Amino acid sequence: MVYRKSLLIVVALIMMFVVSSTFGLAKTQVTFLNFFNAPELWEPFFKDAFEQFEQANPDIEVKMIFTPYAEMRQKLLTMAAGGTPPDLVSVPSDVAADYIHRGLLLPLNTYIEGSQEAKATFEDVYPARLGNYTAKGVTYGVPIDIGPNGVYYNMDLFDDAGLTYPEKGWTLEDMTEKARKLKNVAEWPFDFSRDPHRLYPLYAAYGGEPFYNDDLSEFQMASEKSIKALEQLAVFVEEGLSPTMAMQTAATQGSGGFLPFSAGKYGMSYEWIGQISYLHKPGVPVKRFDTSPLPKGANPVQISGGQGFAVVKGSKNPDAAWKVIEWFMSDSSQRTMAENGVWFPARISLGQYAIPKDGRPTRFLETFIETQAEYGYRPHWYVPGWAEARDHVVSALEGLWNGRYSAAEAANMAKDKVSKIKLTPVF
Repeated sequence: MVYRKSLLIVVALIMMFVVSSTFGLAKTQVTFLNFFNAPELWEPFFKDAFEQFEQANPDIEVKMIFTPYAEMRQKLLTMAAGGTPPDLVSVPSDVAADYIHRGLLLPLNTYIEGSQEAKATFEDVYPARLGNYTAKGVTYGVPIDIGPNGVYYNMDLFDDAGLTYPEKGWTLEDMTEKARKLKNVAEWPFDFSRDPHRLYPLYAAYGGEPFYNDDLSEFQMASEKSIKALEQLAVFVEEGLSPTMAMQTAATQGSGGFLPFSAGKYGMSYEWIGQISYLHKPGVPVKRFDTSPLPKGANPVQISGGQGFAVVKGSKNPDAAWKVIEWFMSDSSQRTMAENGVWFPARISLGQYAIPKDGRPTRFLETFIETQAEYGYRPHWYVPGWAEARDHVVSALEGLWNGRYSAAEAANMAKDKVSKIKLTPVF
């Protein structure tokens, strides 16, 4: 009898141990489709960030589904079609509308409006960035970072040309004249991206109309105002102030692993905020540089784009997935992301922490943060159909940048092609 009681006690203790161990190991798993295993992202920030999240939330485990950036969209579509969608996905701003239109993302308004703290956090996000993920009043994603543009200038080349540095309130005419005076000291006085996303603010400053009208029924690059804007931009190439696209490629290939501006090939370069990290790489040739906002011109625009986190419709654990988003929008996480130089925070009040430790560029806030807050812009034509139309725009404008077509010819060629493509309104 005593033996039997002892045996029962032992069995009971074993069962208690097994049950407690099972509950101790029972965690909610959040699957996250992303590309963050890239060396420049994982080690400097995301590795520690996810470890800290799991320490603060011991009941949640984040399982990474690492996927090359270019394959992210197809991976999400395949997983969703197969009935096994991830819980979370990192969404580039230019494909957000496509995901929303396909019904792939879960509305987040209930979460955002669920507490005063959450409301306060999202009131601190750049409106245009939040707009990248909001359609008809419903928010489907949360912007994590920003990707604005600015004019970088090589201070040594400016000194060699006897030029004053760009001043606050400078004009497009000032920029052109400085480029002309840099011609004797710089391989290329002024460079600008030919990608429509990066090109748009410069084109708008010269008076170019939005690529599409509000209801997406008309392509406007071939309007009189837009053609004049393209003509102004073509002047930089015609006068030898800016490289053709082929010469851009050659400049990149001949920069010894650096970007052309950081290798000293450009006097000025209108580029995205991410170029700052390249200017801080060991051995970079250009040591003295700064940035300036693009002259406002006719239509001041600061492009709004970047990555956002979204809960996928059909997620098995949407509440736990939302906790991950909250974590990355917190003061500490956004600040650490900024201080580590990985991405630049989507929250306005934390932009100051993205200034590099050495203080370069000195005009960081003026160039990138203040302009994003003042006139950040969400292109309303980033909807289903735009990706195909964009390829035709790039192809037509390539002829302009390489001197084969006039601005009017290039614009009308683009219009002829894209007018056959129907864009689907989402926003």
